[in-house]
Amino acid sequence: SITAAFPGRHARVATLAFNLLVRYPGTVIQPYLGAGFGLFWGRVSAGLGRASETSPGFNGLAGLKIRLMKHLAAFGEYKYNRVNFDFGGDVNVGTLYQAHHLVGGVAFEF
Repeated sequence: SITAAFPGRHARVATLAFNLLVRYPGTVIQPYLGAGFGLFWGRVSAGLGRASETSPGFNGLAGLKIRLMKHLAAFGEYKYNRVNFDFGGDVNVGTLYQAHHLVGGVAFEF
């Protein structure tokens, strides 16, 4: 396994994830955990070469939802993505993609 920086290279990754969630059924505070399957689309460009790859991977998350009003809640969560890409073509590189996300927002419930 070789780890190296590739200056001037560009990479894009998009994810479609399906998770199974387990949520504590509290009335005000609801912590939750989830894990599941992700479908990852990756694209890299290196100098004059470009390649794209679609690979299955792992998606996991943990969060906390706090009910502020009857139809309004705030949430914060941590998400983790992991997938192995094997780009062929002109680029010919394999890589392990791991992403860590901290996400927050407001949920309107009806």
